[in-house]
This record gives sequence, structure tokens and C-alpha cells, in this order.
Amino acid sequence: MLLAGASRLSGQSPPIAVVTADIDRFWQAYDRVRATPDTAEQRALLLALYIEPGSPGLHAMMQARRYTPDDYLRAITRYPRFWESIRANTLEAPTLGRSMMDGVARLRDLYPTLQPAPVYFVIGAFRSPGTILDGQVLIGAELALGDLATDVSEFPIELAYLTPYFAGNPMSQVV
Repeated sequence: MLLAGASRLSGQSPPIAVVTADIDRFWQAYDRVRATPDTAEQRALLLALYIEPGSPGLHAMMQARRYTPDDYLRAITRYPRFWESIRANTLEAPTLGRSMMDGVARLRDLYPTLQPAPVYFVIGAFRSPGTILDGQVLIGAELALGDLATDVSEFPIELAYLTPYFAGNPMSQVV
């Protein structure tokens, strides 16, 4: 889904774009990957349903954080309770995107020459709640949209830092 806030007057800076379509694609791929034990089929599904049709923001996040299809497959297959606990929050990305557009519009009132960057909500594999690359704002929704109810019980010691992170309710700070 692409959300775009329109300019208020002709000649103002371009509209604000918030792209959330990668979230829906991830969950379609996730459901299909989880439904088959065949690892080759899992990889093919992930590529066909999520990575290949992904937005420029997804591809930028993959580049910035060096995500590979195997990183995604490991995350999907090892932490099903985590994914189920975060799913509803990630599906709130369009609502959060609209709030972001409102905030940027208010900021533009103060700074009329503001040139907002496109914002992409994507699903990553635990390496970044957000970053920028090539003028794009990239939000790692699997981290940025976590909250107190996020289930981290399956995580190994390498991901233990996420327990206090989610306890801080990061979703409340996204906008």
C-alpha cells in the first residue's frame, strides 16, 4: 500500500510517500513458507512472494543490512511465536504511516522548503529498527513495531538485547 499526503497548495514540495505494501507481501510469504517443510520450496516462495516483488525500500534495507534470503528463512522458521506476536502490530503500519504524513505536513508548515523522504515499512531479520539509504527512510517493522506483548521466548542469547528493547515499547515511538 502506498500512502501519499497531497501538497496543500500548487507549487509546494512533493507529497509525502509512506509505502507499506512489503508488510502484506511478507505475511503472504510467511504463511506459505510455514506451510511447507521443503526448504527449497520455502526459499522459492520467499523469493517469489516477498523479495523479488519487494519495494525499492525493501531492497535498500536488504542492501543496508546485508540481509539474505537465508537470513529471512532462519528467522521465519526458528521464531514462530515471535512472528505471531508481532503480526498484528505490523499490520498497523498504514495507520502509523498516515500519522507520519500528518506530522511531516505540520513540520512542512514550519519549514516550507522541507523535502521529505519516502518512508518504507519493511520486514527485516532483526538487524535494524530503521535506517536511511539513498534518501529513503527504511523502517524494520519486526523491531520498530514491537511492544510489551512481543514474544521473545524463543530467542537465543545473541538476541537477548531485544528483551529490554521490546519492554521499552518501541511501537509507541515510531511516529
